[in-house]
Amino acid sequence: MVISSMASSISGIIYSDLALHYFHSLLAHF
Repeated sequence: MVISSMASSISGIIYSDLALHYFHSLLAHF
């Protein structure tokens, strides 16, 4: 259970980081 919680929290951090990079690269094109 603890490992699953950690994995989900880590994947959430990675996902938000990727979304942030994608958003910034989108802004850079305009």
